[in-house]
Amino acid sequence: GNLNMQAGDYRGEYNSAWVGSMMAIIASFFLGWFGFYLVKGSIARDRQTRAGQIMAATSLTRPLYTFGKWLSNLAVLMAMVVVLAVVGIGLQLLAGESYHIDLVAFLPPLLFIAFPMLALVAAIAVLFESVRFLQGGFGNILYFFMFAFIFPLADWLSNRNPALEPLGFALLQQSMNTAAKAEFPESTGGFVLGSTGIPIKGIFHWSGVDWTTHIVLNRLLFLAIALVLALVAAFLFDRFEAAAAKRAAPAIRLTPLNVTPNGFAFARIFFLELKLLLKGVRWWWFVGAGGLFIASLTNTPENVRAFVLPITWLWPTLIWSSLGNRE
Repeated sequence: GNLNMQAGDYRGEYNSAWVGSMMAIIASFFLGWFGFYLVKGSIARDRQTRAGQIMAATSLTRPLYTFGKWLSNLAVLMAMVVVLAVVGIGLQLLAGESYHIDLVAFLPPLLFIAFPMLALVAAIAVLFESVRFLQGGFGNILYFFMFAFIFPLADWLSNRNPALEPLGFALLQQSMNTAAKAEFPESTGGFVLGSTGIPIKGIFHWSGVDWTTHIVLNRLLFLAIALVLALVAAFLFDRFEAAAAKRAAPAIRLTPLNVTPNGFAFARIFFLELKLLLKGVRWWWFVGAGGLFIASLTNTPENVRAFVLPITWLWPTLIWSSLGNRE
């Protein structure tokens, strides 16, 4: 489908400023939310391939390692931004509303909106991998809801300091609404990213955000925060020195196979798959599941819909996710 950027019922002309800002906000939003899962796991790969053990035997310091991981994560995300930038130029020419490619208007949104946000995401990925209880599925779920918290934060910052809203929604909304109001006084403002089906009442000219020193410094603050998080991750990182103690291999007893073919037995296969699915699940998970089941029977329908059901849907998420890793 189509992904549009609108200022309420109005849209800006497809010039370099508009297209560059649209690509920047798409990168900030989609790569900010889901790019985390693309880059998270680089430290885990070093553990699995045992490359980390080789690094632990060298003079490589923890800050240098986590800083390098942050840079590599950022490089992956910014490579995607470069692709979006190239596509954006093609999109502007394809739209045919402005054939003048103005890089001075096109590039700043990518540099001051997408780049600081993705630097922060890259650093959070390194930090989560350096904290033991955030390395796995719990950290993945936590980040998902942490990112969702940005949207109410954007509303709160829109009238205070739009430049400090991480995604850049508030910054673009303020500038675009001012331009739309100048050409269409009846414009009530707003900001929409997505395919809304709202008919466009008019197209206004927008030359982009006025990138003042105050705005640029506020945006680069996220880059500074990312650097700090990468260094904090260094203090929490174990540098692959937590090696498991060697133990004698236990004696293994295999259950003899029944050589008599017994055909397809749905109940038996279902039971075995369920046994595999729940293998290793701790006792407290079953207690929690039982508590949610009881709560769903003893509460009012309104409370069940508002509180119990959302938690119940999330409770087995990490177990369901293991179904996608079956060999």
